[in-house]
Amino acid sequence: MNAGRVLGIHKHFFLGQKDGSFTNDEESAIAHWDSHRVVAIIAAKLKKGHYAYVFSILPRATTHGAHQAATIFAADAIDRLSKNTRPVLLGFDTDDAAFKESPQLQENQRWPARYAYAFGRTVKFGFHDALSYQIVVDWMIAEHKSQGLLQTMCGRDPQEFIWVDLESSPEAQSEADLLFRTLAVH
Repeated sequence: MNAGRVLGIHKHFFLGQKDGSFTNDEESAIAHWDSHRVVAIIAAKLKKGHYAYVFSILPRATTHGAHQAATIFAADAIDRLSKNTRPVLLGFDTDDAAFKESPQLQENQRWPARYAYAFGRTVKFGFHDALSYQIVVDWMIAEHKSQGLLQTMCGRDPQEFIWVDLESSPEAQSEADLLFRTLAVH
């Protein structure tokens, strides 16, 4: 929750599903989850909140299985909404390699092979350009005290790459373009 606050997240929603041990296998990670309930809750939260964008981790086969599942469930929840109220689903990763779905996720393949946007964490700002966005990432990492090796990632990965799920919203690409044009101005 503290890491979320560092990132500017004002509301956290916990859905009461067990987070087991680390695995890259999405199915074993969520074997005890009530997936229908999770998707229904996410859809209800999205509908009530009128969100324009959903930020997720790109569900690569090398990603924690529960994180893969969370993104897949977000996509399923978005699909339940009426076309004109759907938020744009964005997938983030620090690896710019082409996206290839894992065998178990092939039926959920929604992501283009290449990323659409890159965000430089080393962009300078503040008084005399003394800060960069990497410091914000490092603050977020510092809040994950129970994650062990995550602490070794401070100062790494100078860029984030963003994929757009073009199926999430009828205007996904133009809405994503608007977001990133607006961010570029500020």
